[in-house]
Order: sequence, then structure tokens, then C-alpha cells
Amino acid sequence: MNVDGYLVVFNNHLFIEKNLSEKTVEAYSHDVKDFLIYCNSVNITLEDINLLIVRKYLAFLYSKRLSRNSISRKMSALRCFFTHLVNKGILERSPVLRLSLPKTEKKLPSFLYGEEVVAVLESPDMQKNCGVRDRAIMEVLYSSGIRVSELVALSFDDIYWSQKFIKVLGKRNKERIALLSDMAVYYLKLYINNSRVKLLNSAHETKALFLNNRGDRLTDRSIRNIVKKYIKIAAINKDASPHTFRHSFATHMLDNGADLRSVQELLGHVELSTTQIYTHFTKSRVKQVYDKAHPRA
Repeated sequence: MNVDGYLVVFNNHLFIEKNLSEKTVEAYSHDVKDFLIYCNSVNITLEDINLLIVRKYLAFLYSKRLSRNSISRKMSALRCFFTHLVNKGILERSPVLRLSLPKTEKKLPSFLYGEEVVAVLESPDMQKNCGVRDRAIMEVLYSSGIRVSELVALSFDDIYWSQKFIKVLGKRNKERIALLSDMAVYYLKLYINNSRVKLLNSAHETKALFLNNRGDRLTDRSIRNIVKKYIKIAAINKDASPHTFRHSFATHMLDNGADLRSVQELLGHVELSTTQIYTHFTKSRVKQVYDKAHPRA
């Protein structure tokens, strides 16, 4: 089997055995392919790859001024690839076994304060079909804390009106329940009963929840553009995305007394440590702590 064949088998391994998302598999595949192209450029075959070659590639990546996070991800992809080859008996030993991964830069997630959320949610023109749709989209994002990929995959069958929740398919195809606020339910019904009917293309019927002007399911990119549009209209000077609503959801939940485990479950995080990043202070909490703890406050 040639190198391309090994890469195909590796991708299938990630999809089927590791149950990774399509985006993660694409990223890992791209990273491994870049490394193999580098090896080919210096006349190194798969069997000749050793720790020294990998370290030279690491230096090459640093010379391109890539972030430590990007380099760390690329090295993780290589580690996974070579472990797979060893397990399949293609290589005797992984050349990256003793390689230390670069320390990643931990950045606090960007979030919106309460008044900023209100300003963004109230930005759409409710006289237009797309405006009603966009309000419903953002209300659901903020109310539930779901990922944009989970939002665009929603269909009618995923909404449980009486219980006020939606069923979402998260990472690694894990189903979970995401709760909806009264406001989210209200604008969802307004969208479905009015605007969605007008957006729906009469040529075809679909169970997709959020539609574009052609009556097709909205994409991740479309949702990102929608959010950026209303962030700009609300005159909020932040580089926001649909994930900003997820960050805001988690921050506000914790800020108002929700326990970490509950927020972890609502977000669909496997590890509690992933949720703990949201325990950063907001301005209001900092002020409360200061007023309570400082003797001269």
C-alpha cells in the first residue's frame, strides 16, 4: 500500500473507530498530508522517518510563525497517525513517541455582557422574514448554548414544544437535550408559523428548521455571517461568532449560580476541565467580590 492508501485507511480509522467529527478528521488528514509532503520534498520515505526528521519539521513550522496551538494540533495529528501505523504493524515504532508537544496558549473565551446580548437580539428587522428567522436563530443559540453545527442540523422532529427543549446531535454523534427559554420558544413559533412558510421553496419540502432564501438548510457559514451582521448593527466592538453566544450562555449561567457540572452537561462537554475555562470573572462578579472582600470598599 502506498502513502495515500495509508492516509485513506487512517481517515476511516478516525471516522469509524475513533468516532471523530468530519471537521476533526479533515484537519488531522490535512496536517498529516502536509508532513508527508515535507518529507517527500527532502527525499524521506515513510520507513525513514525518525524523531530527528520530526524535530526538523517542527522547526520548519516554527519558522512559518504558526501559533503554538496550531503546531500542537499538527503534532497531535502525527502522533495519532504513527500510533495507528504501529497498531496495524506497518511500523515497528512511532517516531514521535518521545516528542514533547508545544504548550498551548490558553485564551479566555470571548463573551457578551447581558446588555450586549439584548442589543444583538433586538437588532433584526422583525418586518422581514429573514429578520424573524435571524432573531429565532440567535435566541436559540443564546438560550441553549448549542454549537453552530448542532443548530444548522436541527429539524422539526428535534423540537419538543411542551417540554421546551431540543434534541441535538453533538460531537462524536452523541445526542443530548438542550433547554429553551420562553423567549426562544416564542420566536421559534413566530418564525415557523410565519416566516419559514414564506422562505420554504414550493418546489420541495424539507424538515430542516432554519432555511435560506432558496428554501434550503442554512450552513455554518451563513449563521456566522448572520451573527457578524447583527454584532455590527448593535455597534459592539468585538470579534464575535455564533460560538460567542455559547460562551455567553456558559458565563451567564455560572455568573448566576449554576453549578459547573450542570453547565458541563448542558454544553455537552466530555471533560469538566473544558467547562472550567468559563469560570473567569465578569465585570459584575469582580465588583461583587471587591465590594464584599475589600475592607475599604
